[in-house]
Amino acid sequence: MKNLKFVASFTLLAGLVCLPGCAGLSGPPNPVATDATFAALKPGVDTQATVAQKLGRPYDTTYLTLRDMNVWSYKYRQAGIWYSLMHLHFDRQGVLRELMSGPDPDYEDRRSF
Repeated sequence: MKNLKFVASFTLLAGLVCLPGCAGLSGPPNPVATDATFAALKPGVDTQATVAQKLGRPYDTTYLTLRDMNVWSYKYRQAGIWYSLMHLHFDRQGVLRELMSGPDPDYEDRRSF
C-alpha cells in the first residue's frame, strides 16, 4: 500500500513537471512571427543565429535526411487570419536556404470524408 501511494505521488509530480514544457507545444502562434518578418528573411544570407535573434526559439525542429537540411518551424497567423506553420530550411552550415508555409495541423479539421 505504501508503494502504491509513492507511485501515485511520483506520477502526479512527474505530470506537473512536464506540464509547463508540454503546454508550449500546442500554444498560440509566435507573436513576433508575421508575414512581414518572414518576408524580411533572406535565403543564402540569414543563418540559424540571425533567425533565432529575430524570431526566437522555433516551435519545432526536424531533420530531413534525404535533403540533409535542418528545419525550424514557427507557428504564426498567415495574413493575420490562418493558423499556419512556416518551415525554415537550413543547410549543414546553418545557412537559410528556403522557406515553406503550410497549415498548422493543430487547427486543421480532422474530419474524414
